[in-house]
Amino acid sequence: NAMNKGILKANGKYLIFMNSGDSFADVQVLHKISKELISNIDIYYGATNLVSKHKTITYEIPEKLNFNFFLKSSILHASSIIKKELFHNISLYNESNKMVSDWEFFIIAIGIHKVSYKKLNFIIIKFKYFYYNKGV
Repeated sequence: NAMNKGILKANGKYLIFMNSGDSFADVQVLHKISKELISNIDIYYGATNLVSKHKTITYEIPEKLNFNFFLKSSILHASSIIKKELFHNISLYNESNKMVSDWEFFIIAIGIHKVSYKKLNFIIIKFKYFYYNKGV
């Protein structure tokens, strides 16, 4: 619900959703992203560093996305930059889903509507990840 409210109030051409505990991977990330936006792609995405107390793991997403990828995984919304108009042309996030609304949106946008997407070859977000197994 909060993400949908943000979409409706946002004025920018592209949106990125960060949660508490998320931060950009480095101070140059927004500059690097802005250089890519000139190509007018619908969805940009990059890697995420999953940071726990004991370890950091880099979550990479392939360049080619298809239903098989989305059956097992997803693009993380914090490491994706989405053209705002997609939410008006396709749909807002499905609020009946508690945790997979972004996953559903990406499946519909990329898998059904065939929107354009591009992998950015750098880490976008550091995500504090609390669900690692103990000791990881």
